Amino acid sequence: MTHGTYGVKREYRDTSMKIGKPVFNRVVGCDAGHYAMTARWPAHQIESGVEGAKPPTHPLKLLRMAYGI
Repeated sequence: MTHGTYGVKREYRDTSMKIGKPVFNRVVGCDAGHYAMTARWPAHQIESGVEGAKPPTHPLKLLRMAYGI
């Protein structure tokens, strides 16, 4: 994934999506049903790079789910 505003600037979008391809493939390949992100920009990039991607789940929510709270 790219850092800072590079990944969201229109002129770098194609390059940014190519850089993110390995991450998109891992999200699809893990078939976990959830993925965690604390920052919105990378999450938006994953949502646009993975067809049918669900929005990310905050890590603390995943912990609550795991402990049944």
